[in-house]
Amino acid sequence: MQDDPEYFQNWVQKLDILCAPQSEVGLIGSAFFVGAIACISFVPKLADEKGRIPVLIMTYTTQFVALLFLILTRNLKFTIFFVFVLGFSHPGKNIVSFNYVLEQIPAAMRQDVVTTLLVVENGWIIVIAFFYQ
Repeated sequence: MQDDPEYFQNWVQKLDILCAPQSEVGLIGSAFFVGAIACISFVPKLADEKGRIPVLIMTYTTQFVALLFLILTRNLKFTIFFVFVLGFSHPGKNIVSFNYVLEQIPAAMRQDVVTTLLVVENGWIIVIAFFYQ
């Protein structure tokens, strides 16, 4: 099956989750939302108190490390953890960074800049899909 050129390589083979308990497999998707919920309660307030730039540096560094390890890991438990970490970086990226951009950009350019940011950010989803193809 893996020698078939029509076969799509994905996490099922990489993490060997075909026979893994369904509860662990379900945690892959749930971990992102648990991380986002855990982080949303304090990161925006932290950005208001300590400044947006240090929080953004921490957020994007955390996201980069999580994405790198998601690509490299072959362990289900590590994958669940790094998906949680990716979710943990989500509020900083999507709340703090957009607030910072809106504060820095002139009102006439806000719509164009925010649209560009969303297109570029979501373009990575396509890049990652091609990576696994």
